[in-house]
Amino acid sequence: MKKKSLIALTATLMLAGSITSFTSAAQVKSTKKVDATFASIKVLYNNSEVETDLEPFMINGVTYIPLRMMGNVFNKTVDWDGAKYQIRVSEKADPNASGLAQQLAIKNNELVVKDQIIRNKDEKIAALEKEIAELKKTSTQKSSSIADLEDLLNDEFASYKGIKFKIALSGDKYDVTVKITVDLDRYQSKWDDLTSSNKKSYLQDIVDEILDEYEDADVEGTIKSGSKQLVSFTVSSSGKINMKEGSSSKGISSLKSYINDRYEDYFTRIPVTIDVTGDEDETDFRVKFSYTSSYKTRWDDLSDSEIKTFMGKIYSDIEDEYPDSDIMGSVYDTNKGKTLATYSKSSSGTVKFQRTKAY
Repeated sequence: MKKKSLIALTATLMLAGSITSFTSAAQVKSTKKVDATFASIKVLYNNSEVETDLEPFMINGVTYIPLRMMGNVFNKTVDWDGAKYQIRVSEKADPNASGLAQQLAIKNNELVVKDQIIRNKDEKIAALEKEIAELKKTSTQKSSSIADLEDLLNDEFASYKGIKFKIALSGDKYDVTVKITVDLDRYQSKWDDLTSSNKKSYLQDIVDEILDEYEDADVEGTIKSGSKQLVSFTVSSSGKINMKEGSSSKGISSLKSYINDRYEDYFTRIPVTIDVTGDEDETDFRVKFSYTSSYKTRWDDLSDSEIKTFMGKIYSDIEDEYPDSDIMGSVYDTNKGKTLATYSKSSSGTVKFQRTKAY
């Protein structure tokens, strides 16, 4: 129900959407009597009623509502300046703004730090990729150079005193291994006719050619017929060869003693014995111990890497004596007759290691 009232308005009461402010040299205060209509006007914000202490009303078709109330609705500060008769509307300070700004600054700083870490890692990755590429390039160049030198040596030294030789090189510019093979089934008599001086002269010419290409290389090598070693040689710092005729390798019995002397106490709390059987063509080694309560826990505590390293050392010692042998190694439980680990290498030199799960 609408009702009309006669009320007096001043600038301190209620204002419409637009406010006229008198700012002449002397502020003029006046009072007017007007007819106002109160019709239980409701103010809704987002479909929710806004509570107000002063009831909105209408004058001459214009609806008046409390400005301070609407300021609160829109998060504004409304102040009345009684001296100047001015209403000041300003943004209301957010009590959380300072804390949020500080949090934002911290997050931004964290992003900057993380971004720098990523850039540093990217730079390291790029540097490593470059290094890998250079190493691959260098490796290819070395392999190519060794292969080219091998071809050159075979062109120049494949035939000597009526004997056909085949020369193979391996290594790099710092360490060159020479393997020379001859078929004594065909050239035994001519080989027997060679003097030590002939053999030494032949090898010296080969070494001189290698040192012309790789002056800082350590050079060593052999001459073999099948698995039989005929000559071994090394090179002094002055480039002169030291030659030894005949096989320098240990017999199986001596090799077995040598291996046991070196490795029977390798694992200080697990005493082992090592069998070495075979010959220069095929060699087996078997590390034996009793996998019982006394040593079971100690063996289980060993890592795969420790066992692999141990077996690899034995393999290498045998390989030094029998470089052309097919070598197979194993660890064997004498208590239950079970193999606990195996070790071998492929023809390309790839290690094949397997540890059997204990029972």
